Amino acid sequence: MCPTKSSTDGGPRGDGPPETFSKDLKALYEAAGGETLGYPRLIAEGTRHGFTVSKTNLSGWFLGTPPRLPRHVTYVLTVLIPFLEDRAELRSPGHRRVADGVWGRRLAAAQAVGKRAQGGRGPHVGAASAGRVLGGLSPTLRDVLPRDFVGRERECADLAAFTTAPDGSPSYLWYQAGPWAGKTALLAWFLARELPPGVDFAHYFVSGRHGTDRRLGFARAVDSQLASAAGSRHDPALDPDRLDPDKWFGAAARACEKRGRRLVLVVDGLDEDADAGVDRRGIAGLLPKEPPHGMRVIVAGRRNPRVPERLADDHPLRDSGVARRLSDSPAARIIRDAAMAELRGLLKDPDFGERVLGLLVTARGALSREDLGELLDIGPHAVEERLRTAAGRSLAPTRTDLLPLDVRSEAEAEDGRQTFVLAHSMLHATAYKEIRKRSRLDRIAELHAWAREYQAEGWDEETPNYLLTGYTRLVREQAPERLAGLVLDPRRQLRLVLRDGADVALGDVESVAPADGEEVAPARAAAVAVSRELLRGRVRALPGSVARTVARLGDAGRARALTGASGRAVEKAVRLADLARALHARGDAEAAATARAAVGWARTALREAGRFAHVVDEAGAAAARAAVALLETALAPDRRDDFREALALLRASRGTGAARYEAWALAARLLAPEHPDEAAELLDGLEEEAEGLAAEGDAAGAVQVWETVAAADPDRGGRVHGRVLAHATEVWEDGPTLEKVSLVAVAVALAAPSRPEPAARLVDSARQYLESVLGVDAGGLSAADAFPVEFGFRDTLEAFCRALVEIGASEETVDRVRDLGLRVLPPESEEEVLDADPFEDGAFVEAGRVADEALALADRGADDEAEQELERALALLPAGGLGEGLSPVWAADLAGALVRTGAADEAAALLATVERPADRVRVNAALALACADAGPGRRTGTRAGRPGRRPGPVRAGRMPRRRGRA
Repeated sequence: MCPTKSSTDGGPRGDGPPETFSKDLKALYEAAGGETLGYPRLIAEGTRHGFTVSKTNLSGWFLGTPPRLPRHVTYVLTVLIPFLEDRAELRSPGHRRVADGVWGRRLAAAQAVGKRAQGGRGPHVGAASAGRVLGGLSPTLRDVLPRDFVGRERECADLAAFTTAPDGSPSYLWYQAGPWAGKTALLAWFLARELPPGVDFAHYFVSGRHGTDRRLGFARAVDSQLASAAGSRHDPALDPDRLDPDKWFGAAARACEKRGRRLVLVVDGLDEDADAGVDRRGIAGLLPKEPPHGMRVIVAGRRNPRVPERLADDHPLRDSGVARRLSDSPAARIIRDAAMAELRGLLKDPDFGERVLGLLVTARGALSREDLGELLDIGPHAVEERLRTAAGRSLAPTRTDLLPLDVRSEAEAEDGRQTFVLAHSMLHATAYKEIRKRSRLDRIAELHAWAREYQAEGWDEETPNYLLTGYTRLVREQAPERLAGLVLDPRRQLRLVLRDGADVALGDVESVAPADGEEVAPARAAAVAVSRELLRGRVRALPGSVARTVARLGDAGRARALTGASGRAVEKAVRLADLARALHARGDAEAAATARAAVGWARTALREAGRFAHVVDEAGAAAARAAVALLETALAPDRRDDFREALALLRASRGTGAARYEAWALAARLLAPEHPDEAAELLDGLEEEAEGLAAEGDAAGAVQVWETVAAADPDRGGRVHGRVLAHATEVWEDGPTLEKVSLVAVAVALAAPSRPEPAARLVDSARQYLESVLGVDAGGLSAADAFPVEFGFRDTLEAFCRALVEIGASEETVDRVRDLGLRVLPPESEEEVLDADPFEDGAFVEAGRVADEALALADRGADDEAEQELERALALLPAGGLGEGLSPVWAADLAGALVRTGAADEAAALLATVERPADRVRVNAALALACADAGPGRRTGTRAGRPGRRPGPVRAGRMPRRRGRA
């Protein structure tokens, strides 16, 4: 059968590493009704078919233990899954039934992971962990991912066998077939849903219609993936012509091997390489001639063109032995014939069809019906009507060039204003060949003219997404001399900020940033520096779960950029740490790099903390959480440097916040199996802090720390519980008050199971005191007891009643104490209700709640519903803002420099952009000094004075030496 292409209306997305069998099974159970269906119904269904299963069996299969007994496997595959699929189709309209055979392969893969995990001592990370796609699935791969995929089971098994074959096996595999044979669908499905365990995959899908057919794009995309595998820094300005492919892949392959894993590179569409000319080596020239030990390379493409002529004579791609013929799909040929007929019909229409095709083959990105309408000077509805009747199969909707967090664009897509590309590379190539060169050049000129129109209008709010995204690729390839001017245009950057693409704008800026040692004009170096600082400060605040949801949906890089682009250093550290732990939990290779970024911001937060106690507590907690995130990713033997850095940062964190204590305890639990001494040291440190708090009179704080220690190490529980009870008794006997009743309740709740008799004596003493001061015959409350009754005593009373139940007090005693307490409390409706925080953004809080729901849906594998909830959360927030009104620290220096160089008008314009009064004072002071230095002529903005020399080039990485007054 033929794989059906995916679209934006749902279906298996594969936006990340493949789901485990258990997670997929649990997601199917939820779609079928979940708890409303219940385990008894599933057990009864098994009994009806002659199978005996238990709740324990079902729980294990849903929570990570695949069935292994033959009778259980048969029940799951022939009874349970078909039953759940039928129910899910009825209950969940968006559910699509998984094709026959897929569940069996998923179960086999899960069983293989479990078998590899068995064995003797030592780490089994590579053997037991699932396969993963470095950096997540690329947008191009997600765009071509089939909705359903059957009929290629043997090929998927062959790919898995090739990637996991023993050392010494062939390192190259080249699938060859003609157009429409299903090469791309096979590799996309394999990467999204069929990965074998213990393998890290880098990938690149070469596609002219998606604008990914250039050597530079391949180098930078793959470098980012390899950097995440090797734990090194990605170079956004990488020059592919200076690369040594064997060394390039070597570091990543060695890092994978140290973790017991294997590195595999997958490249689809090598025949579409636009840089594989007569005198060039193209993308093929960047593939390793001698792959590092254990590495594998999978390539797919047509038989012709074969390889670039300049490719080394001994390169594996010149060896016919690595090629394997892929059979065609009959159903695919039917689709091909229909699409080609549509294409020929469009080519026969010079006024509409040929112009549309010319725009699509030259744009290097996706165009919407509105875009095509503007370019053709006809209405968008007319475009839609013509395309619907003439191009149902030859054009495909795509998410290319839609900003991932642009809710406005998503709404447009739902409204039918979708972006389009040609549906297949063969269609793209045919259209390109049939359209005359002069006509293609005319279409490119139209695109440039269209962009100039929007540029002249200041890139207003009607600017199409294509001009902010895909057009950048066109300029990079067709007019590279204009690229810096385009991406450094502040008004275009601002439009991207307002369109929620500030991180996209930052990526564009990095693409024109000078490399170390490169000589560039001072204006360009300054523009890059200014753009970086201003863009980093102009990203709107987002709930933390937004970035985690984006990562869970497959875009770890964008998630990391969103998390680290806004907020204070302490907030960035916490959010990056949370994101790193989420990425690590799902096996994403970006986890380590994200954790290191969190540590960097945590160190910044510690430096900025100063002497204010609450700020120190906040920074200390952030540092501890960042250290734990790094520690989680650094337990492998090859990550000793990160391991030591994580421990050092953890030990350096200070403060009395609960978040820091919990982070230390979590670190101890992580360390205990392999590093018991370090774990014990951390818990000893917490116990010492608890004793210090107790000595200072902070009994509640001390009990909180002791409780954290006991939860982290049950072996310490008995001793710690005794210490908690002893300290609470000592504090109580020193002078009982109603305020101390809450301490008694907490201590007893913690210690009663292991110390029942002393706990009962302490509670009984507190009960007697409470009855004596709250009884009917008691006099008025003392000042010490009146205060807690007014503030928070309702919660204290409930906690104490629970403590009475814990020690076995009679129901009569509990009710009597509760009634005495309630008697002195004001009616609940009359208790003080705090007004809403006037500084709290209600929309932000609600957006956070909805984003949390989106994250929960993504964790359950309901990606389509998660994406809808994410869009709803973002819609509750204001559109991308202009930051916090903070001006750059160099604004005053720049204003003075403008005056001194005769550009006083520009200095005045700069002052108009400064919002905070303190910043305006600094800028005005700098202007006054500059005017005084410059003399009367400069004060009026004239260019009086001796003209200066034209500045020479600045070497990247160095700043010109300042002269004169600061």
